[in-house]
Amino acid sequence: ITLHEMIWIIHKIIFYNPTKNAIIKDKNNQMSNIPSHKTLFKVDKNKALPIGNLTSQFFANVYMNDFDNFCKRELKCKKYIRYVDDFIVFGYSKDELMEKKDKIEVYLKSMLMLELRDNFVLREVNSGLDFLGYIVRPKYTLVRKRVINNFKYKKASYLDEYEKQNTNMSIEDIKKFLSVQASFLGHINHANSYKLKNKVGVFDDEKDMDNLYAKWFCSS
Repeated sequence: ITLHEMIWIIHKIIFYNPTKNAIIKDKNNQMSNIPSHKTLFKVDKNKALPIGNLTSQFFANVYMNDFDNFCKRELKCKKYIRYVDDFIVFGYSKDELMEKKDKIEVYLKSMLMLELRDNFVLREVNSGLDFLGYIVRPKYTLVRKRVINNFKYKKASYLDEYEKQNTNMSIEDIKKFLSVQASFLGHINHANSYKLKNKVGVFDDEKDMDNLYAKWFCSS
């Protein structure tokens, strides 16, 4: 493959607009609850990336590489963490962090045409780091409440639909919920979540799975 062909492919991937050919399957109008910065349907043209593309994280890291160097080399941030567009800067005082925050805002806007969200957080380390869906504390890690509540809502919606259909739910819909649950379990397994699994009532063993499928097959 030539350099010209590679650039052409990259351009196609980055600037492809999946909203043009999207098939909406939103029976309960849940898309209206999605924050504007979390959906391509509510952003300006040529902004944001479709996270379903495995290349999105790579291109985001390429684009933010200069920002990493700015934080580490110019701002002298000794303790700095970034994952795609989420980042944390550690410091020894509020004044130090606010000064760096002001410089970061200027750099992002002037060099990368990006802006910090208004809900940035300044807090003490002991209160826990709210990062990537977790609350990270010195000796343990918790799952963010929003993640838990989202799963509870999806589970309640699934069970409600299951009852409405008099247990005649299709195997596709059952698998869809199990996929949602698998994603949730994969997320909370990185935290101290043993009690959480019991609290939210996930289908946690083969017996539960067998009963779920048995209900579907018996009612077919």
